[in-house]
Amino acid sequence: QHFIHSLYQGISMEEGFIIKRIKRIPNPEKPTKKQFEEASMLFKSSKSQMARDSIQINILSKSNLEDEIEKVEEVELNPETLLVRNTEGRVFLKFKDQFQITYTKESMAREYPGTTSGNSNSKNQISKVYINVPELEIFFSGTADDPFGLLVEGYMAWERVGDLMPNDYVPIITTNQ
Repeated sequence: QHFIHSLYQGISMEEGFIIKRIKRIPNPEKPTKKQFEEASMLFKSSKSQMARDSIQINILSKSNLEDEIEKVEEVELNPETLLVRNTEGRVFLKFKDQFQITYTKESMAREYPGTTSGNSNSKNQISKVYINVPELEIFFSGTADDPFGLLVEGYMAWERVGDLMPNDYVPIITTNQ
């Protein structure tokens, strides 16, 4: 909610959110189909156990690797590139790629899986987001018109609904007298 609310208001950078595009690229560790075919023929025809072992380890064993991997681009995105603001004042999230959100104003909780030995002092909260619909209307409250319109992974997914404030929450501000 905090992220969506700050996007809506146009203050996500000031609020500590860094947004980067995630691209899917061919996996450089996975040999090509042609390389697999050539290695397979060499493997079958080779009489040397050392050559067969090398072919198996360096090429054939990599057949189960993913065809593509995710690469986070170095350049930060301008948050407005994620949004479409129409003339009626409505705001929509519209972005075809996944994006990574890094929240810099709070460390990960010690309980978060992946923190080392309960030490989370230096680790920012990192999440991945994918918009599942062509465009998703967002509101000032930090909510969206389609609750299934965003796929969220990482820290934001771990925090889940239990950490959300009610949609109509307004903090009570007291002055010291």
